Amino acid sequence: MKFRFVDTITGYRENDFIEGVKAVSLEEYLLLTRFGSRKRFPPTLMAEALFQLANFLVYKTFHTKLAILTMFKRIEIRQSLGPGDRMRMRVD
Repeated sequence: MKFRFVDTITGYRENDFIEGVKAVSLEEYLLLTRFGSRKRFPPTLMAEALFQLANFLVYKTFHTKLAILTMFKRIEIRQSLGPGDRMRMRVD
């Protein structure tokens, strides 16, 4: 089973940046389990969405197989996500 957490790529410049969106729907398999009192999309999977977006940038830049992320400088998650929310992402 594959989990892809990037729904749309909204911007891209080779060797520079990529932007994308993760939209959380009520049908998300991961929301079947409650996190606290409200259904939430786990922060670890929010980070995974960023990693997947970074892999798209590597692939589009080097036209080769996807890379394995070994380190990152900073991840900023400003709030949690629930059904109907959209996470805008940018990787430089």
